[in-house]
Amino acid sequence: MVVTYDWLTLGVAASGVFAIGFMKGAFGGGFAIIGIPLLALVMDPIVAGSLLAPLFIAMDLFALRYWKPTTWSKPDLLALLPGLVVGIGLGAYVLKG
Repeated sequence: MVVTYDWLTLGVAASGVFAIGFMKGAFGGGFAIIGIPLLALVMDPIVAGSLLAPLFIAMDLFALRYWKPTTWSKPDLLALLPGLVVGIGLGAYVLKG
């Protein structure tokens, strides 16, 4: 399947990717959540997600270069891990159907 995009779609995608990168770098990951809804205005949400997923992975890999595990707070990490494990388990159970 060949997908073609007009200049409006490419402009919104480029500005959306820039905004996501800027917000993720400046404010952390919370504000970057607007990325897929913004791109979904001009393209299929699945395509928007598949376009942004590699970008998010690359950004996180570069962030790990500067925020090494030695800078992490171990007490905070230990407090977050039980909720993380339960949330992943519940999410997998609910989405499994």
